[in-house]
Amino acid sequence: MNLHDYSAQLENSFYKLRDFDLKTAIILGSGLNQFGTDLPLLYSIDTADYDFMPVSTVEGHNSTIEVRSISDKPFLLFRGRFHFYEGYDILQCLTPVIIAKIANISNLMATNAAGGVNPYFKPGDLMIINSFNSFNIRKELSDALQDIKTVDTYLDYPAPELIEKLLETSSETGILLKEGLYWYNKGPAYETPAEIKMISKLGYDAVGMSTVHEIYFAALSGISSIAISCITNYAAGLTDQKLAHSEVVETADLIRTKFETLISSFILKTV
Repeated sequence: MNLHDYSAQLENSFYKLRDFDLKTAIILGSGLNQFGTDLPLLYSIDTADYDFMPVSTVEGHNSTIEVRSISDKPFLLFRGRFHFYEGYDILQCLTPVIIAKIANISNLMATNAAGGVNPYFKPGDLMIINSFNSFNIRKELSDALQDIKTVDTYLDYPAPELIEKLLETSSETGILLKEGLYWYNKGPAYETPAEIKMISKLGYDAVGMSTVHEIYFAALSGISSIAISCITNYAAGLTDQKLAHSEVVETADLIRTKFETLISSFILKTV
């Protein structure tokens, strides 16, 4: 299926999202799925109810799309995402952003759990992704997005106005944000110590298995986008500890209050 056909299929199912006059969407990453559970729920969709849509299989991810409100202002929430390492193709992994386009979203924040490569980063830090790279994602995106002119297109990421709002939020809440470069790997395995050494020498600060295709497509689609990594572990080879997904979820849970305060304040500046 191509982008045009998949988008049309999603639009037939989710056009009602336009009725909420939504401006901001948040994609929640691993271990961050509890955000907003105490906020008023206006609308909810379970992707498992649609046989053409992906369903998350990863611990710490759900498969629900929600409209919730904060201070009586609605926003769109993707409680979980879909990864290549789950066996999904790129269009399925872009589902949240395609739905955000259908809902006429102006601002998108993607969040994820990432391994810290920068030796000055520690588990529990929050990092604004200033830029990103990968060995394979750009070609896959170009092949999938043939309906969109990607050649000679300036990628306005991260959106300057969202960076400004996020830094204002950081100052107002006292929650320290770091900034850095994110390296994307397809997964499903964690990187080897040799790969982490290479990524470090190339100048990257964090590594993960999501987000890049989402913010790239959002920026190409005219949606102002920004992304935050929760540093949940030291990358392979930086400590003697064996990597496990349970560590990712546990660390994300430890910073839950800080994360929720930051995201709530950011949403209020953008809805």
